[in-house]
Amino acid sequence: MVYLGKDTTGENIAESLVNEGLATVRREGIRGNNPEQARLCELEDQAKSSKKGLWSEGGGTHTIRDLKYTIENPRNFVDSLHQKPINAIIEHVRDGSVVRALLLPDYYLVTVMLSGVKCPTFKREADGTETPEPFAAEAKFFTESRLLQRDVQIILESCPNQIILGTILHPNGNITELLLKEGFARCVDWSMAVYTQGAEKLRAAERIC
Repeated sequence: MVYLGKDTTGENIAESLVNEGLATVRREGIRGNNPEQARLCELEDQAKSSKKGLWSEGGGTHTIRDLKYTIENPRNFVDSLHQKPINAIIEHVRDGSVVRALLLPDYYLVTVMLSGVKCPTFKREADGTETPEPFAAEAKFFTESRLLQRDVQIILESCPNQIILGTILHPNGNITELLLKEGFARCVDWSMAVYTQGAEKLRAAERIC
């Protein structure tokens, strides 16, 4: 048994999961005089009668997300949005300036590179390990700690060579400009032209550090 806390007086994780209909009980091959198992079976029966979790109407099909991992024509997709902010969730941070985002409400999972900037990256070695450039880990942590699994808005601004460029907007600020101010990113001319918030803001943020 696993308990939440320092001893057995804490919450029993298995019981909590079964009680909420988030786990099933293995009933085969268990001796009938096992009180812990009997308690789990009792909780499972209660969850079934209350139609919780796995036992809800439709088996939870209404919560299934149909993720789309590829976009047939990324450039047309970006152009169709007309640079309007769209809701998204940041699912993964590759480095300070490249993230994997789940676009809502259609559940497109796309890689987005921040427009106008570049952070230090991680070089993949022949043996499969990664060697960070100076401040790569710090830049990744800066972005990760602020955006990972957060609700944000993204402006998809361009798509040169199948690379989606965008700006991530968060209630606490613009991550692109914050990275520059902290010295974790540098301006790059080739993508600054598509930055919808104004290239001069990026240059000004870069000078602050």
